[in-house]
Amino acid sequence: MNVVIFLGSLLGLQLISAFIYIGILLVIAWVIGNILNRDEDKWSRFFEFRKGACLYIFIISPYVFAMIALFFICMVWFEFIRFPNVFMSSIIVVVLCSLFAVYPFTKLKGKIIAKV
Repeated sequence: MNVVIFLGSLLGLQLISAFIYIGILLVIAWVIGNILNRDEDKWSRFFEFRKGACLYIFIISPYVFAMIALFFICMVWFEFIRFPNVFMSSIIVVVLCSLFAVYPFTKLKGKIIAKV
């Protein structure tokens, strides 16, 4: 029964993590847009700096913040449902979510370097 609860929690928490990531990404895009005065040339130079490193950091940094937030959300959720081993369960959820994203991010970095 605990495995079913854990897997259901994993799916729900992964969805919450995706919403957090999108929110952080949009806020960062809005802030950078205001700093660069919404100029297309400045955006292009910003993202092409060091062969796309800024674009890659632009995509990865919100993911790191989302994973940190997800850890604390997992701790609260597993404590709320009185799941055994709250700390280890939270770490496992964050690691699984990170593993699901490692492969697409590595493919993305190769595509960015190839296009720039």
